[in-house]
Amino acid sequence: MTDPEDTASSRPRASRPVSIVRAGLAGCGIILVLIGIPIGILTPFPMVPIGLTVALSGIALVARNSDSGRAWLARMIDRHPRFQRMLPDWLRSLIFGEPGRDAVSDD
Repeated sequence: MTDPEDTASSRPRASRPVSIVRAGLAGCGIILVLIGIPIGILTPFPMVPIGLTVALSGIALVARNSDSGRAWLARMIDRHPRFQRMLPDWLRSLIFGEPGRDAVSDD
């Protein structure tokens, strides 16, 4: 009989300290997103996207360290084609950790 944990996910299960660190990094990412929104609104210089940079780094932390965060971001990118056009390949590989995840093939 197979172990239910083996069929639940194709990714290997992380050890407990690694899971704690990843949860902490995902939490820091959520905090950065929450901080980045007011910073973006309160920035006195309209052409300096300080809040956007902070929020994007938070989104990258959440997407890299949380399976549900990665799935949410992938659904949002798939749902809104404008995000796909604006997201460069290097940023997509940074967030998802897979080169060419959403790359359209030339076939």
